[in-house]
Amino acid sequence: MPLCTTRSGTLHFTHNGVKAGGPQLLLIHGAGGEVRCWPATWRLAGDAARTIGLAISADLSRITNHSIYALDLPGHGRSPGPARDDIEALADCVEDFIEAMGIEDVVPVGHSMGGAIALTLGRRDSPHLAGLIIVASAAKIGVTDDILNGLKADFARTIDFIVKYSFDREAAPFFPGKAREYALATGPRASHADFLACSRFDMRAEVPEIKRPVLVIAAENDRMIPPKHTAALAAALPNARLVSIPDSGHYPQFERTTAVEAAIVAFCAALSTDRA
Repeated sequence: MPLCTTRSGTLHFTHNGVKAGGPQLLLIHGAGGEVRCWPATWRLAGDAARTIGLAISADLSRITNHSIYALDLPGHGRSPGPARDDIEALADCVEDFIEAMGIEDVVPVGHSMGGAIALTLGRRDSPHLAGLIIVASAAKIGVTDDILNGLKADFARTIDFIVKYSFDREAAPFFPGKAREYALATGPRASHADFLACSRFDMRAEVPEIKRPVLVIAAENDRMIPPKHTAALAAALPNARLVSIPDSGHYPQFERTTAVEAAIVAFCAALSTDRA
């Protein structure tokens, strides 16, 4: 179990074993998530993926040409707590991980709350960053009191509500089932901290300060963070490209893995060309 000791504490991570040059991807999960909220073909080494029965197609092998890290935030997955209820504090944890691991040319890939963390890193303009990838997120994330109160009063029922609205209505039941499993494992304390952090996050005034290249991925059927808010983020960024993923809810990396991967691979190729 790979662990990294940082100034922010001990963090669990995975790495796909690739040492190729070019941009290195760092997957940052969303609220109530963990490393398993990313496709296994991205975060596991090829042999490990095969041992759990995952076919790796020619298309899917393209992203695995990149070095890919996936991180459990504090209090999530296999990282000990406490969880943080502030996006700036979570960005500190990720930045400490990058520095402790000595990773360069990093492209944080942030989903939902992870996108807020990635945007915060981009605003800080760390020299370790090559660019940013924002998946199903926005410069301001709205969270209702019903969710915040429900996570304390009736955790399982509230998770069921969140999961229901996180996936496309036509999504196969496997992925919502897995998302529910991971969220329940995260528990009420860390999940509430996550959603509280999201409710406090508002970077709309600061987004134009982010000069790094950014890929913004919107999900056309996202009911948690509507695509108009993701598109508004892309429009406010000075150096952004927007890609819309059809027939997908709030987890396009699960529902439309190949389309999301193609956008990421193209973005990283452009980064490498620009930096050559």
